[in-house]
Amino acid sequence: MKKILILSVFVLYVCTSYAQNRPTGLTKIDENGGFGGNDFSNLRDTTKVKGGLKGGKLLDDSTKQIYGPTTSKYTYFKDLKYTTHRYLTIDTLIDNVHRFNFVNNWDNKLQDLGNIGTPSIPMYYQLPEKIGVTSGYTIFDPYQKRISQVKYFDTHSPFSDIHFHNGGRGRGITDIVYSRNINERWNVGFDFRGLFIDKQLERKGKGDRHVTNTSYDFFTHYKSKDDKYQGVFTFVRNMHRALEIGGIRVVNDSLRSDFFEDNAQFNLYDAVSSELTRDFLIYQEYNFSDKIGVYYDLERNLRKNEFIDKLSTEEIEVFYDTVRIDSKNTLDRQYFDAKKNEIGVKGNVSDLFYNFYYKNRRYKVNYAYLDDYIGDVENYGGGNLRYDFDSTFQVGASGEYMTEGEGAYQLNAYINHPWVNASYSDMNYRPSVKQRFFYGNHAFWTNDFNNTSVKDIKANVNLKWKSFLFKPKVQLTQLNNYIYYDTAGLPRQSKNITALYYGSDIHFVFFKRIHIKNEILFSEISGESADVLRVPDILMNAQLYYENILFKGNLQLQAGVDGTWKSAYFANAYNPAIQEFHLQNDFGYSSFGLLDIFVNIKINRGIAYFKYINVGQLISSFGNGPIQGYFASPRYAGQRNGIDFGVKWAFYD
Repeated sequence: MKKILILSVFVLYVCTSYAQNRPTGLTKIDENGGFGGNDFSNLRDTTKVKGGLKGGKLLDDSTKQIYGPTTSKYTYFKDLKYTTHRYLTIDTLIDNVHRFNFVNNWDNKLQDLGNIGTPSIPMYYQLPEKIGVTSGYTIFDPYQKRISQVKYFDTHSPFSDIHFHNGGRGRGITDIVYSRNINERWNVGFDFRGLFIDKQLERKGKGDRHVTNTSYDFFTHYKSKDDKYQGVFTFVRNMHRALEIGGIRVVNDSLRSDFFEDNAQFNLYDAVSSELTRDFLIYQEYNFSDKIGVYYDLERNLRKNEFIDKLSTEEIEVFYDTVRIDSKNTLDRQYFDAKKNEIGVKGNVSDLFYNFYYKNRRYKVNYAYLDDYIGDVENYGGGNLRYDFDSTFQVGASGEYMTEGEGAYQLNAYINHPWVNASYSDMNYRPSVKQRFFYGNHAFWTNDFNNTSVKDIKANVNLKWKSFLFKPKVQLTQLNNYIYYDTAGLPRQSKNITALYYGSDIHFVFFKRIHIKNEILFSEISGESADVLRVPDILMNAQLYYENILFKGNLQLQAGVDGTWKSAYFANAYNPAIQEFHLQNDFGYSSFGLLDIFVNIKINRGIAYFKYINVGQLISSFGNGPIQGYFASPRYAGQRNGIDFGVKWAFYD
């Protein structure tokens, strides 16, 4: 009964819970069901008001606009490789366009350091993408584009998509996509994205950057006339650079208002973390018939992570625990190079898709201050099965086994249906290079860890009645030998952990124009090492907005409030010297809420938004007391109040 009451009053509460007063110290629904970073953001719908926009229609020749969103479609590499025949139309909805920053896009389930592009970590445990060895550096993963995220288009005309976001206090994001068909079987294109984020404290003026990111990718997809051959080539490059401030320097942590003063100072001034990634993909397949074909998949992933700092005597005495190699300059670097060669067979027998493969993966790694490379070879065998009852109902299973690495493996099964999504995963995956071995100016360790094992089951049900959408969801995760970083910032291995997440997403419309969206997520962590997973017991997201189509269908409008609330917990702290989040017990969070006001509009093919962020801090500034704010991470102040706006425009000729 208590939990039902919490759910009922949340929309009212989030409008009055603006900020932390005294901090104390599930992930998205993916295609297989369960929780992930942005399930609430994708609760778009199904409950739209009647009417449409001219920009979303395919006009006839008399208007000279024969191309539009329905003539330009895209797919992803996994759909090409696993023959799903799934092509998606260009997204022209205005739902959640005001959620342009990464924390919002993760439905407030991503923890950063209070500014766009700063080091971050998912609040909830994420299943790994690979069972093999990785570099172990993950703090910039949400900002780096991967091959799996590249869109391959099929356009009947040149297609351009331009996004420009201008956040208050010098926070800008630009994204430009261009694609065109050389002919009906061959498409080429590129995507450029830049993050240009100014400091939010001690900013000397416009262009005083805290974070910069330049990412671009080139892609092409070709199919022969008889559809027997197809080839894909992709190159993706990301360069991410963030100043490391080491948190805000205060005399006494108990005076939390000091963290939000305009003259607040940093602990570090010359420290920088950076990550350079370069990914290559060459894929070719030949189908002898619908029933059987062969393919070759070549992929190379290069990654360089650095931490640089010009050391001062004060930093060494106050901030760093130790200096091992150089007392004047820190230049920590890891270089990671992985190559994958995969050959396989695939085909369709009636509505059953099958795929069997052999994969060879080689990696090597080098640390600064060391001359030698270390590396290994991994050999895999695996397969995929999927039965398509129709375009909306599929069941499938996959498995993979590695002959090295203490028998690492993964088994997966899923069901996708309009009414229910569910999945099961059983994985045994290898520790990363960084978890096993680290060599830097301020830390050193070597470990002989066991593989981590995880069993994960998740499901959601989609219930819709008229203008009401209700999606209850549950996820159960069992972990053993999970690797985490302790309060000293050293990697450790846990015993058993059981994590239970359950909640619901709700969207309903009343008076035909008023929308309420609500997500609530409860967490229960148990087991011998339960204290290792630090998450809030309750997390809630809510939106209340008015939507209408005006001026004879020429303008679509959304206007309302967007809020989030978390219960009290001890979030992980961040250590820039090792570029990791770790456990801490001395800086807690109280429960707190955040509220934004937004207006989203669409005129023909153009979309714009305006948003005022952190309304609570604005209100507190009118009083006589100290400015109130929230903590993004321990000793890192969250984003201050301000105005954001952005535009998005698509061109089809």
